[in-house]
Amino acid sequence: MSHIIQLNVHVLLQKEGPYWVAQCLQHDVAGQGKSVQDAAYAVEKALVSHLAMGLELKENPLATLPGPAPQTYWTKWESGWQMKDDLSLPFSIQNIPAAPRVEAELRVA
Repeated sequence: MSHIIQLNVHVLLQKEGPYWVAQCLQHDVAGQGKSVQDAAYAVEKALVSHLAMGLELKENPLATLPGPAPQTYWTKWESGWQMKDDLSLPFSIQNIPAAPRVEAELRVA
């Protein structure tokens, strides 16, 4: 019987030069892109890849994820403004029976 793996995270979005950086708080994983959507997609892809690696290794899917982001990101999260949940960023990996899924609350600082 396959189980669906869902990871609920907070993602902080920041503009750094010409790029947006999406930093996951619960796990020190980040992604960047030229738009908010691209950055959020990149961090989702990185998280799903870690989860898929854990599944393939037949380990706890969260075991391959690093620990929490540094405190500075958590502090910025508190003062950031929440984005509406209107970003459609489905990232999927084929040929995985229990496809990992990431749900993220997004804030901009």
